[in-house]
Amino acid sequence: MNTKQKKAALFMRLIAGAIGMGLTMPLTAAPTLNGFFDMGGEYDSNVGVKELDQLSRESDWAATASAGATLDWTISPGWTFSAGAQYDHKHYRTFSAYDQAGVRGHVDMSYRFSPLTVGLNHHAVVVQLDREPFLTLSRSGLYAGKMLTSHLYLRAQVSQQTKSIASQPARDAEGLGWALESYWFSDDASRYWTAAIAVEDEQANRHDYSNQALSVRLGWSNQFSLLNKNSQLQLQWRYLDRGYDGPGISPEVTSLGQSALNPSQAAMPTPANRSDLVQQWEAKWRLSVNDVLSLGTQLVYADHRSNLATADYTETTASVTARLSF
Repeated sequence: MNTKQKKAALFMRLIAGAIGMGLTMPLTAAPTLNGFFDMGGEYDSNVGVKELDQLSRESDWAATASAGATLDWTISPGWTFSAGAQYDHKHYRTFSAYDQAGVRGHVDMSYRFSPLTVGLNHHAVVVQLDREPFLTLSRSGLYAGKMLTSHLYLRAQVSQQTKSIASQPARDAEGLGWALESYWFSDDASRYWTAAIAVEDEQANRHDYSNQALSVRLGWSNQFSLLNKNSQLQLQWRYLDRGYDGPGISPEVTSLGQSALNPSQAAMPTPANRSDLVQQWEAKWRLSVNDVLSLGTQLVYADHRSNLATADYTETTASVTARLSF
């Protein structure tokens, strides 16, 4: 068993141990199960595979579908357990070489002490690109949170991540991250503001892909009534500053197609170590038509600045979805 597998196994044993401790406590509530099914469409102004730094510089429309379920369980007065799974599919109208399908899942176990709440979580993602294995991601974390006042909640987390890309094992990596999040709630909890900062150190199989990143996130959410229907508006700004240990690789930018996905493309190193600066603005709105049906829209604009040619671009995505909840 290698180092990555040992670390992942350790986190899973910790979570399993926490679940076992929780199950020995008297039960206080039955678990609740919730699910959803989404169908919709998405416009992308710059279709590509961002994880491979391969961009088309062309736009396309995609049909999207998602389905998921979550389980929440208050096992005892202090112990809380949650788990969830989701399937996502995206099919482009013109450039099917960029079709993606993915499955993600998570498990979380927490215990509430009088001063704070501590917990363990694990997230896993498996993605296919054009029906071929593409990305496997696993992240495990330890966190602590506390309600400092009736309005302010603070949470800190340390996490370990492993990443594997089937077509380019040089990009396989493991990383360690730290994050601090704060939430401020209004008196009736219909509105909240969030601010977060995170740092991450990722070590890849190839030195050029190893990197260190600093990210900042600011958000606002508001629930209100519109036409006598429940509605929610969310705004978010994200900032990312990422520096690499090497110059990086700049694949040839071509029209969409199989050649654009070929890792053996002609490549040129940048003259200096790669440096990325990203700002992203996001707006989301959801309207509940009734207890089962809701409609959602999302608009995202991202400005990527980099000394690596294929990582220097702007992108706009817009989507509309209909959701059935149960």
